[in-house]
Amino acid sequence: MKKLIKHFVGILLLVALVGCMTSCGTIIYPERRGQKTGHLDGVVVLLDGIGCLFFILPGVAAFIVDFQTGAIYLPPGHSRTLDTSGNNFVKVSVNRRDLNRRGIERVVSSYMGRPINISDERMQVNQVKSSEDLRVAIASVSGFGE
Repeated sequence: MKKLIKHFVGILLLVALVGCMTSCGTIIYPERRGQKTGHLDGVVVLLDGIGCLFFILPGVAAFIVDFQTGAIYLPPGHSRTLDTSGNNFVKVSVNRRDLNRRGIERVVSSYMGRPINISDERMQVNQVKSSEDLRVAIASVSGFGE
């Protein structure tokens, strides 16, 4: 029985150590590695903080790893607040024959300055007919209300 308990505790410590080594932000946002500064991502800070709440050393290690790798910082030009007023919307005229997955990805990528994959599970694609429809769609998926 003692051997079983030691084995279980050993596995539990190994899992905690692996969690420390990889950290929340580094797992969730591997593309952010290498950033030196920026605005802190509240989601990553919260997850690392929860790690501190339950397991002090793994939580502190998660903060250290996320700060060291840069995964705790939002990408340049990004924020966690959402402006649904329409002031920052950009209207783009697109040829009708380009209204397919590849064409939309190409156009949006050129405006965003980074590759876009609309097949990504985190991406939601909606057809809207007016800027008001767009505001309503953004508010509904963001949880900010209308």
